[in-house]
Amino acid sequence: MLRNAVLRPVETKFDKCTHRIEAEVEKLHELKDAAHVAQQADIKELLESTGQIVGRLHDNLNHSMTAFSTCIAILDARIENIAHQSSSVHNFHAVNHSLALTDVLLPTASTADEQLSLVRKQIFNLSPKDHWYENGVLKAFDNWSAYGRLELLWIGGRSGNQDTWITEMSIDLIDALQMQDLTLLHVFCEMTDEPITAATLIKRLVAQLLDRHPDIAFRQPKTYNVRRFRRATTFTRLWAIFEALVRELTSSVFILIDRIEECDHEFNKDDSDLSHQLLPYLMGLASDAEHVSVIVTSTYEPPESLVGEEELRHFYQDTRKSRGKRER
Repeated sequence: MLRNAVLRPVETKFDKCTHRIEAEVEKLHELKDAAHVAQQADIKELLESTGQIVGRLHDNLNHSMTAFSTCIAILDARIENIAHQSSSVHNFHAVNHSLALTDVLLPTASTADEQLSLVRKQIFNLSPKDHWYENGVLKAFDNWSAYGRLELLWIGGRSGNQDTWITEMSIDLIDALQMQDLTLLHVFCEMTDEPITAATLIKRLVAQLLDRHPDIAFRQPKTYNVRRFRRATTFTRLWAIFEALVRELTSSVFILIDRIEECDHEFNKDDSDLSHQLLPYLMGLASDAEHVSVIVTSTYEPPESLVGEEELRHFYQDTRKSRGKRER
């Protein structure tokens, strides 16, 4: 102990300086730690504050988007309602315009649907083997369709002293075609409430086109108007209106004229007739307009003057004869 007391190390100035430096360094470390803690606290507070601001902005944006979506939905509904009302008004005026034109042509005649309803009430007196689906006419339809239906198809036939099978076939054909996406026009010449001529037959076709597509005439009042229809008193003028209407369409058009031999020549004031006007015009339309198909039925064969024409395909069958004439 004495030795330790005598020989106790003496702290040099260097040691004292070193100790002071170490103390200062320790204080600096403490200050650094304190500053770091304070900095973290400030950053945390800043982040929390910023997060709250971002959260409020997000909520406000969500509310704004919800309000915007609601406004868009209301606006769409109003636009749709206006469009529907506009379409309804347009259709109303289009139908009225078509009815006015139809009244000029056929003021008292029955409609095509009324005529078809009367035909459907008929009872056809035919034996089982005399129905159209037993006589080979289906092959004629197949061949006609295979060549693009570019000709007028004449279907003729009898059943001896029984009712003819062709009108029954016409009704079944209408039932089959009504399910298709096309414009079907039909005239039953035997079941009209007034004498039918080539001119009145075209009037009926025009009336059906106006009924099926009232918008065509309404869009072009300068072409399809009451004045022009009143002046259409001849077959030629009526045909010009009919052909123009048909060519306005782009979808398929099927024209069926049943029992054309019932067309009365005595009432043709404009000297129109089947052989020289009605049938050639229909044949030309079927050939020129690819979307138009024409079927004519009769109890007779087609006029001899037209047999052999490229625009005519015909089939005739008398089911009471052992060998009926077949297809051209």
